[in-house]
Amino acid sequence: MKVGMRGGPGSSDPSQFTATNLTLLSEKIANSLVAGALDSLTIFIESPSETTYGWLCRDGRLSEVLSNLEMLLARRESAGTGKPRVTVTSYIMRENMAQLPQLVELAGSLGVDAFTAEHLPGTMEEPALPRNYRPVRDFVAWQMPTAEDRPVLKESFSKVRNLGRKNGVEVTLPPLGPGRNGNGKKDCDWPWREAFVSSSGKMMPCPNVGTPDRSHMGNAASEGVASVWNGPRFSDFRNRLSEGDPPEICRHCSTAGAPGA
Repeated sequence: MKVGMRGGPGSSDPSQFTATNLTLLSEKIANSLVAGALDSLTIFIESPSETTYGWLCRDGRLSEVLSNLEMLLARRESAGTGKPRVTVTSYIMRENMAQLPQLVELAGSLGVDAFTAEHLPGTMEEPALPRNYRPVRDFVAWQMPTAEDRPVLKESFSKVRNLGRKNGVEVTLPPLGPGRNGNGKKDCDWPWREAFVSSSGKMMPCPNVGTPDRSHMGNAASEGVASVWNGPRFSDFRNRLSEGDPPEICRHCSTAGAPGA
């Protein structure tokens, strides 16, 4: 689970959010989520198929996740606060890219507010990649869509948009292929607008980092959120992105579009 704050610590009205696979939700936690200060909740569901979900999520059970999601939405309705806003998010893979429309329909049938699809977080080719990430890197290389997959992905995206409108689900999709701004730099604003904090308190520059052993800007728990956010390590990180000399961890990232597509 990741927790974060949109708008940055210096914002006059920052919003709080978190992301989870929702596998361990209890009634107590659900009640605290709808009664607390959480503004938005992202739930990762990689497939509407029990079989595919179980394969992609290490034998996870989609039925349990959907049951937990229904419970959370029922608690939210009873509370009458409309919070947290719930978004279902899925990483785009060869295994599930044709299933995205069905996932939007499922989200709509449950009363979810929004659906977001994201490209897998880059090829992880930085030399300092922790050893435990190597199997993840291999999986990403295998499942990342390529240019040959673009027609299928384009059709899937079109259906997702239509079904989102039909089912009252706000849809956000990434570019089909690599996207760069007019200066040839990647369009990434994560380090300027959102802070991501791990369970250990370490602040990461973006969600694609995954865990702080790959990269972190300091410990928000011991140093303070504002101190890390405004500190020299984070400032240098942002400057390098702005100047077109991104840190190594950013050079193979898919934020601007699917690296292979």
